[in-house]
Amino acid sequence: MPEPQKRIKYDKTTVDLVKQLKLYCVEKDISLQSFVSMVVSADKKLKARHDQTAIDMVHQLKNYCADHDIKIQDLLIKVMSEDKQIKAMHARIPTDLLKRLKIYCVENEIQMQTFITIAIEEALNRREKPSKA
Repeated sequence: MPEPQKRIKYDKTTVDLVKQLKLYCVEKDISLQSFVSMVVSADKKLKARHDQTAIDMVHQLKNYCADHDIKIQDLLIKVMSEDKQIKAMHARIPTDLLKRLKIYCVENEIQMQTFITIAIEEALNRREKPSKA
């Protein structure tokens, strides 16, 4: 039988950090998930491309998650989906794409629902972002 999902608790400071990071990523046209992954994996090119303040915020979140024994991706989706009602969505996608999605989610220890929610939100944010003219 699968393990019950851990209840994620967080404070206002943590929520504010996630929201600031989300805004930063929209501004820089990078996915929040990718940015957090780069910081956590200590990408060498990171400091040249991104503000130290944003990097420090990810480290704060990483430490918070370590202290509370939760995954950073789970915290991100929990905070981002806060105050949103979750609805079921059914979609048909090619078999090979579904297989790639499942493999990615297992390798990165992220739930498919979390990944899909983040991906849709970021795609829509990029489309809604005003063009620089």
